[in-house]
Amino acid sequence: MMFEITKKYRTKSSLNDTEVKIILHHLEIELYGQTTKDLRPLERCREGYRFLDFGCHLGHLSIELALRYPIEIIAVDNFWGTDCDQLMLDEIKRVTGGQNNFHIQLLQNIEDNKDQFKGKIFVIPSVNFWQMDPIKFDFAFIDADHRSSAEFPLIDTMVPSGGILGGHDNQYGNPDTIGVLEGIKMIKAHYDWIDSSPLFFMKKK
Repeated sequence: MMFEITKKYRTKSSLNDTEVKIILHHLEIELYGQTTKDLRPLERCREGYRFLDFGCHLGHLSIELALRYPIEIIAVDNFWGTDCDQLMLDEIKRVTGGQNNFHIQLLQNIEDNKDQFKGKIFVIPSVNFWQMDPIKFDFAFIDADHRSSAEFPLIDTMVPSGGILGGHDNQYGNPDTIGVLEGIKMIKAHYDWIDSSPLFFMKKK
């Protein structure tokens, strides 16, 4: 069954089956030129491919990618959620047994599956991520605080020409996603659209 391992790491705030399938579709187009039906991915994968999972939460997307593809995944989060998102805060308390930080839980989720990985996951707290020397990402996916647009121009500088920038909840008329709309507006001149709603994907010019 698809996602049988990673589904247990999702919460009410996470991507659903359909959304993960869409991400995998776009990633496989970039990695192999087509989806992996009848292909041997390990022989066709682009060496050194790097994916940014910005807002990795409990790691379900990062782990799914590492299980499938021999790529490098950088998993970034603040590990306490969005202060004004009570649903997420309640979910964090539920999955961590009352704690307000899920960093240890994420590391445990990765540890539980690492023997099956084709790829590698590197976990970086967001405060440290912004202090690092800039690195380049072939594919950056943003699923953090949808009310904030601050990360968009910063991550934009990390996506080279031909790279993909995507994200969650490109939704008009929803006050909880205003940061996504504003963020896209700030950088869209640098990109060509691939797919627009509710997930969005753009290729850097």
